[in-house]
Amino acid sequence: MSSSVAPEEGDAVRVNVSRLPGFGFSPTDELLVSYYLKNKIEGTDSHFRHVIPEIDVCKYEPCDLPAFFPEVHGKEWFFFSRLDYKYNGTRCNRVTDQGFYKITGKDREIRAEESKAVIGKKRILTFYERHLPKSKKTNWVVHEYNLTETKVSSKPTKQMNFVLWRIKNMSGSYKKPKGDPIHGELADTGATSEDYQAAVVM
Repeated sequence: MSSSVAPEEGDAVRVNVSRLPGFGFSPTDELLVSYYLKNKIEGTDSHFRHVIPEIDVCKYEPCDLPAFFPEVHGKEWFFFSRLDYKYNGTRCNRVTDQGFYKITGKDREIRAEESKAVIGKKRILTFYERHLPKSKKTNWVVHEYNLTETKVSSKPTKQMNFVLWRIKNMSGSYKKPKGDPIHGELADTGATSEDYQAAVVM
């Protein structure tokens, strides 16, 4: 199965992640929205697109996602995904082959540190595995970040459908599985595993 990790042709770049805002990697909610998501939506993300990839969340189970990332991300992982709207265009599809992501609680506003203006919102989702007669709640939790349209300098485009996901397994005994399927996926985009590794090491 191919991935949506798709750096533009000829755009493989080498990045010192220690110079990217928030890298160690522990960015604030404000930084995730005002810097990373805003630059992704505006198409000015070439300096970090190999570090925070673009993935179609419905093509993979949450347990598969950590294998796309190097250890620099620790026990939580960040990526961009497009919202998949269905029916009347207001509901999003967050269903995988084996389960679904369910929104828990209300959306939370994200405000700029200095101006206190609302720049985005965060919603929390939990992954449920489909079982009969009742779906089973898992330890996979997602923070989904959206940017307000007023924060985008260019005219609204399909890029506005991007959200930033921060996914984590809340189990204290969880260990990242071995293997790294992103090597094969990058080969389909013209980038190499060396390009990706160069982007995440000093």
